[in-house]
Amino acid sequence: MKRTDLILLSTLTLALLSPAQALVDYTETTPSQPRVKRNSPAPARRIAPKVNTSTQAQSSSSNGASLGLFNIQSMYHSMKVEGESGQSDIQKMKLHALFQTHYNLFVDADYDFYQSSDEEIGTSGDWQAGRGKALLGFNWLQFGSVADLATIDLIGGIRSSSSSDLASSRLDKIVGVETTKRFYQFAVGFGYELWLTGTPDSEEEMKIGNVSLLKASLGWVVSRDIRFSLEGATVSISKASDSDEGLKLDEDIKYSYVSPMLSLGLSPFVNVNMGATFRTRRAKDVQRLVPAKLWELPGLYGNTLFAGIEFSI
Repeated sequence: MKRTDLILLSTLTLALLSPAQALVDYTETTPSQPRVKRNSPAPARRIAPKVNTSTQAQSSSSNGASLGLFNIQSMYHSMKVEGESGQSDIQKMKLHALFQTHYNLFVDADYDFYQSSDEEIGTSGDWQAGRGKALLGFNWLQFGSVADLATIDLIGGIRSSSSSDLASSRLDKIVGVETTKRFYQFAVGFGYELWLTGTPDSEEEMKIGNVSLLKASLGWVVSRDIRFSLEGATVSISKASDSDEGLKLDEDIKYSYVSPMLSLGLSPFVNVNMGATFRTRRAKDVQRLVPAKLWELPGLYGNTLFAGIEFSI
């Protein structure tokens, strides 16, 4: 890890401000609900727009018979990738699961599958397994009533390597801190996430330095069945170490994106989500980053459309 990344992560942790990949539980509630006490077990309330936050789903997950709230979703992404020979298409299918316990812990996991027929990307046109991610979150601080709840979460985990032609063979470690605040029908979140990237096994894959994401998010409950979220982030990709040999990134890269998402409730436990990711600041010479296989980074290679369905138990 570079000294600048260590300084930034330490500063944000001490300041108790940082981003997440989503927006908080903003279920409709009444101000008369009891305040949350620090010494009583409560589910970790992570700001994540992909989590079903209906009143029925939350009440069913918080009764004594359940272990917590379990949310699962599948999302289809259509990505435009700018390569050396022009623009290519990559299809991604993402499976995501979030389990929030009653003991200030949550588990966030996903797994990707990719498909592309572009020879420059080096695939056969068939669907290939991507990389899996597993994060463990700890609700370090929580205060306020349910209607104006504020939380601070610490996260850590890994993104696994892959043996497929399309996905990266790196093993990355992930650490971060997130803070969220709810204002009745609105919720805001900030966070910082750092990827401690490993060395790829393939010589044809580009070596890179650490990746950092500084995020902000906003959620709005428009009505009982309509929710809207907006996420924006600045992403920095550090150059590879001077000791690395072969294909490597020789200068730092930075870009920004914004991602709106609309969630429509089909039932108390089923939502349909749709949205897009747009670059607000384009990475310099993004074509050279294709061999780095950073498909998990939203908006790096181009704009993206996505849609999917989620279930809450």
